[in-house]
Amino acid sequence: MEFAVILVFSVLLFSTEGAVEKSLVKKLNICSSSYQNYNECFRGAIESAFRVLKDGDRSLGIVPIDPMFVPEMGISTVDGPVGLNLKFINCTHNGISTVKVLSAEVSPDKQRYNINMTLDTFNMNGPYEASGRILVLPISGKGICNITLYDSKIDWMFHGNPVKRGGKTYLEIDEYKVRMIPNGASIYLGNLFNGEKVLGETTNRFLNENSRDVILELAPDLNEALSRLHQGLAQRIMNLLPLEDLFP
Repeated sequence: MEFAVILVFSVLLFSTEGAVEKSLVKKLNICSSSYQNYNECFRGAIESAFRVLKDGDRSLGIVPIDPMFVPEMGISTVDGPVGLNLKFINCTHNGISTVKVLSAEVSPDKQRYNINMTLDTFNMNGPYEASGRILVLPISGKGICNITLYDSKIDWMFHGNPVKRGGKTYLEIDEYKVRMIPNGASIYLGNLFNGEKVLGETTNRFLNENSRDVILELAPDLNEALSRLHQGLAQRIMNLLPLEDLFP
């Protein structure tokens, strides 16, 4: 399965970089390295950051994260009972800002971060094109899709290397992994088979009656896609936040 994500981010002028850094630090809950329970403080700071960054910040060049606009996204899978090629154009991802952060660990010396979360609902909605098969039934469609994942457990891990820029140190992410495992899902693919009602309803019914199995089958590659998507956003934020400010 291949999953391509194209994100367009605003570009900040270098002349305003210092002011931008200070503004971002004020928005986020920064934990002092002297805190006795640093990981608990970091857990709360991460959860707060999801809320603070929900609508993005044009002055900082940060796009909204909820809903997150994804101009293009493609999925293809050939193994198992469901073999699909899906392409999404101008879709939105909704719900990520409502995550509950259960735990978070950071190793400042190794620049390794581990975050464990839960999320009640995560929705992907927008125009799609599909081709492939479900069991032995060929499938095709072009319309609007709506996919919602319920009660997901999420693990995030990322690692980076410090780099110097303008007299300050920033994190350059070299590894970023997302693992989302939902407990349930609802799936709707509109206008299947060029609008043939009976086949479309039958296919959507099958997908929903077997939604957990379908989503779990897609989960490994979906997680790879989410990793690429969120790494871009995380790197954008890390480019604005010196490690000296992140670990005062």
